[in-house]
Amino acid sequence: MRSVIALVLVLFIQSLSAQSLHSKKKKAIESFNRARELSTIGNLYESEQLLLSALKRDKSFDEAVLLLHQVYLRRDKIAKSEEVLQKYQSELDQEFINRIFSDQSNYQYELGNYEKARTLIESIEGQVYGLPIAVISKLKESVQFSLSQVSDPMSIDFQELPQPLNQFDRQYFPSITLAEQLVFTVREDRGNGGENLYSSTFINGKWTKPKSISSRINTDRNEGAASISLDGNTLVFTACNVPGNIGSCDLYISYLEEGEWAAPEILGSEVNSRDWDSQPSLSRDGTTLYFVSKRAGGIGGSDIWMSQRIDQDWTRAENLGPKINTVYDDVSPYIYADNSSLFFASKGRVGMGGLDLFVSNHDGNSWSEPENLGYPINDAFDQVGYSISPQGWAYYSSSDQSGKIRLNRFRVPEEVLASHQVEIIEIMVVNKVTGQSIPDANVFMDRNLSDGRAKEFLISKVGNGVFRFLDSKDSVFLNTRAEGFLTKITDLKELKNSSARKITLEPIDEGELIEFGMINFDFGSSQIKTSSHAVLDAVVTTIFNNPQLIIEIGGHTDKIGEGIDNMTLSVERAKAVYLYLLKKGVAKENLVFKGYGEERPLKNENGAIDSQKNRRIEFKVIRF
Repeated sequence: MRSVIALVLVLFIQSLSAQSLHSKKKKAIESFNRARELSTIGNLYESEQLLLSALKRDKSFDEAVLLLHQVYLRRDKIAKSEEVLQKYQSELDQEFINRIFSDQSNYQYELGNYEKARTLIESIEGQVYGLPIAVISKLKESVQFSLSQVSDPMSIDFQELPQPLNQFDRQYFPSITLAEQLVFTVREDRGNGGENLYSSTFINGKWTKPKSISSRINTDRNEGAASISLDGNTLVFTACNVPGNIGSCDLYISYLEEGEWAAPEILGSEVNSRDWDSQPSLSRDGTTLYFVSKRAGGIGGSDIWMSQRIDQDWTRAENLGPKINTVYDDVSPYIYADNSSLFFASKGRVGMGGLDLFVSNHDGNSWSEPENLGYPINDAFDQVGYSISPQGWAYYSSSDQSGKIRLNRFRVPEEVLASHQVEIIEIMVVNKVTGQSIPDANVFMDRNLSDGRAKEFLISKVGNGVFRFLDSKDSVFLNTRAEGFLTKITDLKELKNSSARKITLEPIDEGELIEFGMINFDFGSSQIKTSSHAVLDAVVTTIFNNPQLIIEIGGHTDKIGEGIDNMTLSVERAKAVYLYLLKKGVAKENLVFKGYGEERPLKNENGAIDSQKNRRIEFKVIRF
């Protein structure tokens, strides 16, 4: 609220440069000019005394009355401001009276006293000194909006997160993964008072004890305001005053490698600027980054910007434009799990005071008009640092009376997330023979993206062979791997239609045939159809996960045609598979190939279906 009054004062002082003062008494003007200088540097007490002196010399000095009233507001002395108006109102021009009503209305509005704010704003008649009509209109709309919200609030249960969380002096800017790992910033009053990143995970209904995220990330400087991707494998955070930084605070990135965070790297000048860059938010797949910057080229004070990762490079940051950003501050972006709903905080829109939370949806071409999330999510105070889990929990921080900052959460009302629903799918990976879960398994999502690219994402591991991921509109296959087991490719559509929601992996045994799936060829040809590449890629990952494995690629045909021709075709097809696997990086020591022609049929051929089953590629374990 103080920042708003300070802004109002700056607008007032700037307006004086273009207008003559309403006083002809030299001493009064000298006192006023000195008071104005002191006000701009925060010396409000001496400014007050000089203004009182000026008004003793000229009680009709409009600008001195207005500045004295604003000094009292900045010192949170609303009663004194009201006394000033009572004492000098008969001497003031109407536009100055209107300005005082406007300032007092804004003050009450920022405190959440909306009825008082409405009474004051409705007292304005005519022009307002030093303020454009748009500012007054926004204040009137905001007051009316706030009153309507308070009269019909949503039912929300705000919960402070339990121990062992909230054990520090200050914890804030939470970021949540799909597996409910919470990463947040910690600042201790003792010690050097620097910021560091900590994490805790919600397991079996309880939060684990918070621990430093990594010694590679936390230093004796400031590391905070982080975003962790939904899969938990990418972390972007803010580091300030680091030697080699581009600006005062820059964005850094780190990737999870074999359970450990790699040494962070600065994102570079395509993303960072010479100014302040902070408050990152990663998209669900970690390929789009939203963040806040005060750099040149923006629309207001702090703006929201975006960069995309293509292959290993990040694109030059782009301002999200006037649909999102205003001439005021727009901060704290959070891109939801649906990859199209952007939640953010703004001072530049009709709201309830301070920074209100809004949401805007991207339809593939542009952002929709932002919607205020309403009361009591928004109130008269700043709403920043929110993270909304796919499970529908909003995590945030708030201050208590002792000055400590604590982590909280609430269940987001259905009406807020109605058009932003995502489906969470949970699966278990089990041993086909024993039925037991495989804790060391990994599941990857192979997606054929809408732009034609194929991409692999590691799925969030909840623990004990359980995995959690979000449904996708893209064509998706799950690639499940574990040492000592055959890699399995599963079509997500088939898995969703299964009630068990389990993926079974087959243990590797010598002499056993490995079932990966059908390898398809054109009739009479050894050219592998592209539809079979996913199956062959599963063979590749099985060997990569089990480098001691040696397999035989066996080609088989039906009995149609001459036997010698079938033998030749079976060898050529087995060799084609062999060459494909070599091209994918498999060592030739892991492979042998052989053609069997029509010698080993699976079925006695009594028709086309039997012939089709006999035309096949088999993988047999030679050594393990």
